[in-house]
Amino acid sequence: MNIYCVYLTVYYGNKLPMFYIGSSTVKKVENGYHGSVQSKKYESIWKQELKNNPHLFKTNIVSIHDADDVARNKELNLQKKLNVVKSTMYINESYAQVNGYFGRIVTGTDSPRYKVKHTDETRKKIKDKHHCVKGVNNPRARHIQAVSPSGEVLHIHGQLKMWCKEKGLGYSTVHMILSTNRIFDGSTKGWKFSYLD
Repeated sequence: MNIYCVYLTVYYGNKLPMFYIGSSTVKKVENGYHGSVQSKKYESIWKQELKNNPHLFKTNIVSIHDADDVARNKELNLQKKLNVVKSTMYINESYAQVNGYFGRIVTGTDSPRYKVKHTDETRKKIKDKHHCVKGVNNPRARHIQAVSPSGEVLHIHGQLKMWCKEKGLGYSTVHMILSTNRIFDGSTKGWKFSYLD
């Protein structure tokens, strides 16, 4: 049984834009998959860089889902929210195709998962494997330092999304800044962020 995800690939070279957002299976990403770029503009450079400089690519799972169509919907929503097609920061030249996979319709009765239902045991395994503990009790939550435009230093632990909402900042943008150690002018209203651990 496949578990699906939305992922963010960060490219640290200088021949392509920095980010790529896609969806795939968790297993594929964990085995080193960074995405499939098929645009005329970037496809050959992407393949060449993956072959010659794989160390320049780092892929992080953003969210986990038990169905591919749910993952593609999440991917599409994130791509639209970040306006990836028009942004020079993203390799994506088109939005995710929710109703098809490489042109093939896979919804409704055409879906390979049509009428497939998980047993209670399978649902419990998925829940146990991917249970997300939120907030300060999350053992994977990292300590973050935020410096305000006026120089005030704040510490955030386990509540970054809620904190960003309160401050009127984009969570996705702050998350990318923390992941890449790069600051994008104007995108955080003068706030600066770094991990403390």
